[in-house]
Amino acid sequence: AAFITGRYPFRTGMEERSHGNDVAGMLTDERTMADALHEAGYYTAIIGQWHLGNWHKHHLPMQRGFDYQFGLYGALVGYYTKCRERFYDWHRNEQVLREDGYTTDLIGKEAAKVIKSIDTRTPFFLYVPFNAVHGPDEAPEALADKYRKLVATQVSHLPPARREFNAIKYAMLESMDQAVGRILKSLETRGVLDDTLIVFFNDNGGRKENPPYRGGKGEMFEGGVRVPCILRWPNRIPADRSVDGMIHVVDLYPTLLGQAGVSLDQPLPLDGMDMWNTIVSNQDSPRQEVVHALPGEHIDTGPMSIRQGAYKLVDRALFNIEQDPAEEYDLAAKHPEIYRSLNQRLLQ
Repeated sequence: AAFITGRYPFRTGMEERSHGNDVAGMLTDERTMADALHEAGYYTAIIGQWHLGNWHKHHLPMQRGFDYQFGLYGALVGYYTKCRERFYDWHRNEQVLREDGYTTDLIGKEAAKVIKSIDTRTPFFLYVPFNAVHGPDEAPEALADKYRKLVATQVSHLPPARREFNAIKYAMLESMDQAVGRILKSLETRGVLDDTLIVFFNDNGGRKENPPYRGGKGEMFEGGVRVPCILRWPNRIPADRSVDGMIHVVDLYPTLLGQAGVSLDQPLPLDGMDMWNTIVSNQDSPRQEVVHALPGEHIDTGPMSIRQGAYKLVDRALFNIEQDPAEEYDLAAKHPEIYRSLNQRLLQ
């Protein structure tokens, strides 16, 4: 939701993700990246996991700016069964699609097929949110066997259940790598690989341990919220460069729309900022603040976090992220004025 609207999730109705048994969805007055690009003449497609509403038609992707849809609406479906509990969740253009195969492989193949079919004289926006490597933990058997042999020799000290878990996760990851490779190859075959801006990122930290950072998925510590983001666009983005400025996923919305020449004039204000010059020219990031918060909750009672510059308030503790990225040393008692200021900003 943050990526596709450029706005914090607590503004868009997605402060809590939609589950398989509810009828929630992203608020329908939000302008999506697909809306904006479709209006500008782009062909727009989503191939993969939507997860912004899965029961009412007005929440579905083709009502939110996408010309084409393939994949799952919700989450946690079986990679082979396409089911979450008793609900079958696999669709093409809002029609139930009965299809055999491993979902990661199917997403990669479908994306390649769409790229093969489109008129590349028309600009296109292809959004490919994989459900890998999220649970349930299932992988193609050949890849799973490959990694079972690997972990048996390299991490033999782990208990058998943990070795099996690692092997399956590695196999799921390689399957996604293969699917990404298939998509890149299809762009190359069409002659548009180097004229296509490719962005790869993930939505949260790993489930538990993300060294050197503290915490993981579902937590506001750096291990839960700091994730990789890779951009590729030859002759536009310098290769082999890392950007250390503060960037949040909401910033991709104005950054990408800016490169597409699409207006950011819209009724709802953006939280995102255009980061193009930070990315390509290493200019200082214009962002000085990141907020992770649920509305109506106080830092002492609910999961809220704010970072301003070097300082971050999380879980009733204050950290200097630049000096202490592992969030080991609570500075709240040492800097009560900073603590109060950040807490007040959260309430605001």
